[in-house]
Amino acid sequence: MAKILAGSKLNYKTTGTEYKELADVKTLPSLGGSINKEDATPINTKTKRYAKGLKDFSDFEFVLFYDNSTVGSNYRVARGFEEAGTSVDWQVEMFDGTKINLKGTCAVSIDGGEAEDVATFTMTIFTETDPEVVNPT
Repeated sequence: MAKILAGSKLNYKTTGTEYKELADVKTLPSLGGSINKEDATPINTKTKRYAKGLKDFSDFEFVLFYDNSTVGSNYRVARGFEEAGTSVDWQVEMFDGTKINLKGTCAVSIDGGEAEDVATFTMTIFTETDPEVVNPT
């Protein structure tokens, strides 16, 4: 059965055990990564052969609705992490309770648009750990 992403959240923590939500996420990136394909062709064959290489998670780009109205607003919090170079514990909490945990630094960029567009910014997380999937209980 098809499920929609509504109800999914992006959470963060820098100290302690409590995650806080980074509000107003518009889009989630692909969280599965891709497998590199390595050439494993012996010299005495006429066809290519491949071996499974390392998994590449690349960077995770989240698009959020722009809010810089208060100290705790999403853009100000994310920009603060970027400016400080802070390594943050991130958690994507899916609509069904599945959690993807990772650690990394971030960079932010205000997105362009047209007059009637809702303002957004992109936050890119540069991973420092392998993402860990925690199944719902």
